[in-house]
Amino acid sequence: MANIKNLFKSYQENASLMPLMSMCEKWVALLNKHLFNGALPNVTVTIQPDARGTKTQSLGWMTTDKCWHNAKTNEQFYEVNLTATSLEGESLTEIITVLAHELIHVYNAINNIKDTSSNGHFHNVKFKTACESHGIICEKTDKYGWSTTTLNDETLEFVNKNVTVEDTKAVALFRDQQAKKVSKTRKLYVYQCPCCSVKIRASKEVHLLCADCNEPFELVDGPNMNNDQ
Repeated sequence: MANIKNLFKSYQENASLMPLMSMCEKWVALLNKHLFNGALPNVTVTIQPDARGTKTQSLGWMTTDKCWHNAKTNEQFYEVNLTATSLEGESLTEIITVLAHELIHVYNAINNIKDTSSNGHFHNVKFKTACESHGIICEKTDKYGWSTTTLNDETLEFVNKNVTVEDTKAVALFRDQQAKKVSKTRKLYVYQCPCCSVKIRASKEVHLLCADCNEPFELVDGPNMNNDQ
């Protein structure tokens, strides 16, 4: 049993998202209590890449509907996601800021405040107002509106007082921006005349005759042949 525990501990310390997930869930709870007086509902925290690609990649998102369901209690939950491909180089404070940003969206959702447009990309002044009422500084960009958020001094002080060594250690894993594409180049059949050495290529097995030498071409390479020396 001890060996199993040590094996699992080693896995957790290197390849598992569990430490990062636990840290995010902890800070969602802390931010809910500190910034919103515990008024927000529980949310399901996820870590996954932005399927839209790197050019439009967001740091995180909050779903507009309660897409997670508990089969035992019939409860439903909003999703708050941390974008896996944005984690590279992110500090703990930056991750916590992303979580706080998404919790503002949760606050607005439960209070029927429409804070975005353009399919959730453009953040309007209602988002800014909610941020400034809950310990977050909001700045405007030309493309996405009031979307750039940072923690104000009081909130940052709260974060610094409550950060633990375990929180810092949890910020390690990140997902590559793009998975490497495997080449799918099709290997052709190569035939050679045994007399004049002329070569031709074909996409399938064929029977050919050299018009100059009147000799049949020989198969010298193809998909099922290994010519490595």
